[in-house]
Amino acid sequence: MKKTICMFLMILMTLSLAACAGEKQDPKKTDGFSPLLDTSLSSSIRVAGGYDNFEALEAEFDRFNEYYPNVELVYTKIDDYNNMISTVLNGNDAPDI
Repeated sequence: MKKTICMFLMILMTLSLAACAGEKQDPKKTDGFSPLLDTSLSSSIRVAGGYDNFEALEAEFDRFNEYYPNVELVYTKIDDYNNMISTVLNGNDAPDI
């Protein structure tokens, strides 16, 4: 009797797990990036940092400008970032990023 009840419960649990599994769905593939914001707006974004490899950063700026051509990105290199950023943030000349 115990074996029959255990077997019945095991089959019931297996069927309930199989019923809840659902269908396997493939992840949606995107064809590429599409801008989320209005690309016709113009603006300027000031970026400050201690990044030395400006060529790589400039390449990323160029990629950004492919999607947002009317946005000007201006990079300001700060040598002593930790001390200088506190001074800049206390004034009215804080960078956007």
